[in-house]
Amino acid sequence: MTKTSTKSTPKATTTVNMTPKSTKSTPTTTRTPMTTSIPGECISAINLTESWRGDYKGSAIRPVNGSLNCDTKQMIQQGRPWFRFSGAAGNRLLDSCRSLPGHSCGTVLGMWSNDVMPIATGESRVIDAYAAYSATCYAWTQKLNVMKCSERQYDYIYKYLGDDHCHLGFCGMV
Repeated sequence: MTKTSTKSTPKATTTVNMTPKSTKSTPTTTRTPMTTSIPGECISAINLTESWRGDYKGSAIRPVNGSLNCDTKQMIQQGRPWFRFSGAAGNRLLDSCRSLPGHSCGTVLGMWSNDVMPIATGESRVIDAYAAYSATCYAWTQKLNVMKCSERQYDYIYKYLGDDHCHLGFCGMV
């Protein structure tokens, strides 16, 4: 009798390379919140909260002390700090003249600006702010530095760069 070999031959195996061919990342369903650092100027900015800043109808509302507001002089005396509008003052500088009459925003000449504001967080730019009186929207022009503080729509701070002229005051709006 002839003996048959029961020796088995190994089966062929296939190796699959699991390393991706490109360095392109694949999207995941887990989202990590973006953390953007807030510029230091945004943290230390002072808040303008007075309700009379939102009076751009010429109601002659005066600040609590009864005298007309002079932001420009006060900002220079305080070392030109960064400031923001908040609370009853609104959340940003008035963005149109709206036939801003005299004796609005607690002052004689209310200031506003329709210049393009910064878009990216931390971006700053110098803009023109205009003082309006009666039918004259451009009675006076002063410079402001504006910085975007976060991704929120109207999260801006401002810094007065102009001269000491009274009575000019910043009008706020929502």
